[in-house]
Amino acid sequence: MTSSGENFRQIRMGPLSTYAPWYLALMIGAVALFFIISGGGEKIDAESGKRVPRWSKFDIALHWFVAILFLVLAITGLSLLFGRAVLIPLMGPEGFAAWALASKNIHNYGGAFFVVGVVLMIVAWTRYNIPNATDVRWLAKGGAFGKHLPAGRMNGGEKAWFWVNVVAGIIVCATGIMMINPQIFESRELFQVNLIVHAIVAILWLGASFGHMYMATLGAPGSMDAMTKGHVSSEWAKVHHDLWYDEVKDQEFHAEDERPSGGAEREPSTGPA
Repeated sequence: MTSSGENFRQIRMGPLSTYAPWYLALMIGAVALFFIISGGGEKIDAESGKRVPRWSKFDIALHWFVAILFLVLAITGLSLLFGRAVLIPLMGPEGFAAWALASKNIHNYGGAFFVVGVVLMIVAWTRYNIPNATDVRWLAKGGAFGKHLPAGRMNGGEKAWFWVNVVAGIIVCATGIMMINPQIFESRELFQVNLIVHAIVAILWLGASFGHMYMATLGAPGSMDAMTKGHVSSEWAKVHHDLWYDEVKDQEFHAEDERPSGGAEREPSTGPA
């Protein structure tokens, strides 16, 4: 084995394989600890039945398209990275070989669709996520820790998460494209560096996503309605996105109608940034 190949093996089997599982476990533990201490987000009374539209059907489809692919690529990627140490004892060499081949194909082909999803996400949602002074105040005053502070359509934490997705998505997609086209590299060393960068950024991204998953479920009850039904309770909007609610309250409708008042579906207003 060449010296560069040995160095790559040492990094992959050393720091990366050692610290990555600990990092992911730490992030899961941090989310669990935060839930235990805080008791989860406040459940907002929505007895009025009034709703406001938040996301279009296209936005919902795009979100779940990217989210599902993200999880599939995470599972297959981790299998390829750590499978020899973790899965061979469970599946045996032949079982792992079959799983690794399937994972590689799923990862490569699924990655192509994921690139499309990330590009569409950037194009569709950048306009909602331009930072402003309200977001800075939201972050500075502890909006991420349960305080209900003034916020537009997207609060400071949501905008920060969006830009994490943009930066990590561009890096992971770019390095992934380069890996399935190894002929572009002038040397094996550059390919190996590219692979390490791809793995590190993807793992950091996965760990950060646990916080997003928590906030979308236990951290802010009612949030999931936005990306399943396309609308949220007016009470939820007033508490979490009061500035945005002021802009869209004219589109308010009753839950029994399942559509904005006036009968016709309307594109959710962007509201203030």
